[in-house]
Amino acid sequence: MKLQEYTRVDQARSLYFDGRHDEALIEAEVLCLSPEPLERLSGLLLKACIQAERNEFSESLDTLKIAGPLIDAAPARSKAAFHGQRAFNRVKIGRKNPALVDYEAARFWASEANDELSQVSISNNLAKVYSDVGRYENAISESDRAIQLARKLNERIYLGRCYDQRAQILNDHKLYVEAVRWSEKALALLGAHPASAEARLTHGRALIGVGESYLDSPDPVEDFRVRREIVNSIHVSLSPELINLALERCEGNIKRTAQFLRVKHQSLQGSINRFELRPHQKRHVKRSIIAK
Repeated sequence: MKLQEYTRVDQARSLYFDGRHDEALIEAEVLCLSPEPLERLSGLLLKACIQAERNEFSESLDTLKIAGPLIDAAPARSKAAFHGQRAFNRVKIGRKNPALVDYEAARFWASEANDELSQVSISNNLAKVYSDVGRYENAISESDRAIQLARKLNERIYLGRCYDQRAQILNDHKLYVEAVRWSEKALALLGAHPASAEARLTHGRALIGVGESYLDSPDPVEDFRVRREIVNSIHVSLSPELINLALERCEGNIKRTAQFLRVKHQSLQGSINRFELRPHQKRHVKRSIIAK
C-alpha cells in the first residue's frame, strides 16, 4: 500500500515536470485527501506550485497555510519546497524582504537534504530577488550558481528557466543585447514547455529594448551591430506550405527559391527532403515562329 501511495506522488510530480499541469493538479487534489500526513503534504505542496505557475499567488499562499502545520514533522526536502514556494509567492505579491528570509531557509533545508534540483530553483529565484532590490552583483552570482548546477545535472528545463531568469535580470538593468542572447538560449531549451510562454515575453522585451535603446545611435558601427543582433535573434521555421508557395513563385527552381527566401541552398534542400516535397521545375518550350 505504501509503495502504491508513493508511486502516486512520483507520478504527480512527473506530470508536473512534463508540463501536464491539469493532470498533475488532479493527482495533487487526490493526494491532499490522503490520511498519511506526508502524502497530504506532498499533494498540498504540488498544488501550491501549480497554482503559482498559473499566477494564482494568493491562492498558492492559502494552500501553503494549510500545509504549515505539517511542516515541522516533514523531511528536509519538503521543508525546502515549502519555504521556496512561499518565498516565490511573496515575491510575486511584492513582499521581497520576507521572501529573502524564506529563500535562505529553503537553501539551508535543500542543502540538508542534498537536493540539488531544489538548490537550482532556489538560487535561480533568489537571483531575481537580488536584482529587484538593486543588488546586481549578488544577482549574477546566484544566477551563475544556478546555471552551473543545472548544467552539471544535465536538466534541460531547469537550465532553460535559469537562462530565462538571467535574461530577465539583464532586461531589468537595460543590458538588452546580452538579454537577447540568454533568452534565445532559453527558448531553444524550453521548446513547448509551459515555461516557454514567460521566456517568449522575456525575449520580446529584450528585442524591444534593443530597438528603443540602440537603433537611433549616432554611431553607425553600433547601429549596424545591433541591427544584426536583432536579425539573428529572429528564427522563422520553414513549413511545407511556405516552401511550396515559394517554389511555385520560382517555377520549381530550388536554387532561386533559396535566394528568394534568403536561406542557404543546402538548408532548403534539407527541408524539402525532410518534408518529402517534390518540386517540379516548369519547362519553357519555345514555340515555332513558323505557322504550321
